[in-house]
Amino acid sequence: MILNLLIPKEKIIGIEISNQKLRMLNLEMSKSKKTIVKGKSELELDENLFKDEGVDEKVLSAAIAKLKDDFKPKKYFSPYAVITVPQIGVYSEIMQLPKTLNENQLTEAITLNASENLPLPLSKCYMDWQIIDADNNYNKILISIISKNIADSYIKALKNNGIKLIALETLFLSIERIVHIPAHPTIFLYLTNDGLTSIIYKNKIPYFSQFESWKEIIPGKEIRDIRDLNKTIKSKIKKLKLYFDSKNKEFKIENVFLMSHGFDSDIIINKIGKTDIPIIKAKLLLTSLKSNDWVPVAGAATRALIPRSEDGIISLLPIGTESLYETQKATSFAKSILFLLTTLSFFYITIFTSAFFVVSTLQYGIDNQMNQKNNIPIPQEYAKIKTETEIFNSYLKDLDKISSTNSINYESVLRNMNQINTPGINLSTINLDKTKKIVTISGISKNRESLNIFKSKLNNSSDFRNINLILNDLAKKDNIAFKVSLEIK
Repeated sequence: MILNLLIPKEKIIGIEISNQKLRMLNLEMSKSKKTIVKGKSELELDENLFKDEGVDEKVLSAAIAKLKDDFKPKKYFSPYAVITVPQIGVYSEIMQLPKTLNENQLTEAITLNASENLPLPLSKCYMDWQIIDADNNYNKILISIISKNIADSYIKALKNNGIKLIALETLFLSIERIVHIPAHPTIFLYLTNDGLTSIIYKNKIPYFSQFESWKEIIPGKEIRDIRDLNKTIKSKIKKLKLYFDSKNKEFKIENVFLMSHGFDSDIIINKIGKTDIPIIKAKLLLTSLKSNDWVPVAGAATRALIPRSEDGIISLLPIGTESLYETQKATSFAKSILFLLTTLSFFYITIFTSAFFVVSTLQYGIDNQMNQKNNIPIPQEYAKIKTETEIFNSYLKDLDKISSTNSINYESVLRNMNQINTPGINLSTINLDKTKKIVTISGISKNRESLNIFKSKLNNSSDFRNINLILNDLAKKDNIAFKVSLEIK
């Protein structure tokens, strides 16, 4: 479970390459298990893609770039792909080998038989195989090879466009996933503008496959009308039946399924008429496809829906599907671990940096506030109060000196004066007449209420008598200037 979480599942698209058209298709499985077309693109080629020496890599690379740009909707495009190609440079053979062979012996036997029976030297090919049938004593094995020169051209052209190949398969493998094929021996004919693909299925497994261009089928001639085409199809069916009968004494071909694009299958079947083997129009398994010409790419895209761990189908890449999956799984796992470690590292670095930034900001803010407070100018009122306080303190000191040489207890007088100090009263001057024991005080009262409280405290004081309060402006209610004279008892 942990491994699956760390290895993301790729979205995989299907790509078809033929000499006249390229197609790209994305299929997804809905919750109701219905296969739905999500995105696609199609490109008609102006130049011949296949040359005598193989595939024109530059033409293919430029065409794939255009195919990729035209893919819509863009969100369903994926850089992972299963590619289906025509059987140019591809050869297949079914071999029967004893079940008693172990894995190493089986691989050696397959390699030996392939080198003897297939037309290209194995040093110039990529090869893959799969067991398609078995009985008590033997395994039937389908072996396919592809020219390295052709396969590498496909791989490089896709790589140039940032597309990673998951599998490379031939047309006959793609078709069987998307077309209804019965279990009994059947011939399947697929007509396109490129040529004719012939496949013999037995138990829904490709027993024989062949692609021939129209030039190969009718050397030096052209198919002028439907009669020429019908003769060609009848001749091909006859040859395929003879081939199958020569190798299978117990089974007979029961049906011919025909599918085409660029040709009308119904017209062809009607014109051919009654034959020894019934010819039936093939039906698509994928109902969302609107045209037969999307059959091969739909087959490739359907393979993309098979879980990677279960895909043991032939793939003509330098590395088999199983090995490729294990390699990519290991790589994805390593990348996931690296990503996890990198993410954790960035997380802790971010936490540390954020904490450092917060502390630094806080320190800067405190320092800035302190500097601002130190630089704040003293308000004028505060300066005035400070000056008045300093003057008042000097008077107190003078009074204290007088008290030390006079019989009057000035210390108690000053203490009492401090006690009668009233909020809202700002004293400006204090004058003392030592001989007459008269104290004169002047100041400003914030309002009438503060002045009345101050006067009441003076009258109730045990140290003063003959209290005389003088106001400069009797009608004023705020900031009232006053003068008080009082006699020390």
